[in-house]
Amino acid sequence: MRTSELDNYVEILERVFSFGVYHKYALTFIRDSISQSKFFQAVESNSYSSIVYQIAEDVAKEIYYERKDISFKDVPIYTECLWAAEAYCKIQEHSKLTFEAIFLYIPLDSMFSYFHLYHEMDITRIVEEFDRLYNSRSTLSLLLDKYGYSLKYLSKITNVSYQTLASFNTRRRDIKKCDVQVLKNIANALNTRIETLAELKLEPVEYPH
Repeated sequence: MRTSELDNYVEILERVFSFGVYHKYALTFIRDSISQSKFFQAVESNSYSSIVYQIAEDVAKEIYYERKDISFKDVPIYTECLWAAEAYCKIQEHSKLTFEAIFLYIPLDSMFSYFHLYHEMDITRIVEEFDRLYNSRSTLSLLLDKYGYSLKYLSKITNVSYQTLASFNTRRRDIKKCDVQVLKNIANALNTRIETLAELKLEPVEYPH
């Protein structure tokens, strides 16, 4: 990813964060809406150039879809939002994971709380903190916590054996090597994307010259 592209993504994400904070949206809503955003899903694989160019207001319209008019005229730039936007974009560039997965490890409220600890340090320190969190638990484990599901219940509603799920949960088995239909069943039950559940590293899309 070129520096100019990353800077553009950071600016757009900051505006989305600041708009939501200014208008008192729930942080969980902001997080989930960004995770489902076609724009940010394109950013994940660096296929931004494959979609129609969008300025920050257009992206905000996708995130805050119920609002008729989106304007940043009266919305201040919050320092915490700017730092969080840079941190998330750097983490995504480094990890190649989905924003949805990254938000599971560092939710918005946690990222804002990290601001006072990390904002005066090199941004790589928060990337290192993400790596520590990522290496400590699987994404499946965090999704189970998010919905309050036990492995036994997930096994029941997906018809995937408890032992298989337990091995994915502890990363004893590589979930990426799982049958696609099994992955779909688990992802649907946890209301998440397969790319997030399988901890896929999203590589840049190559376009013919």
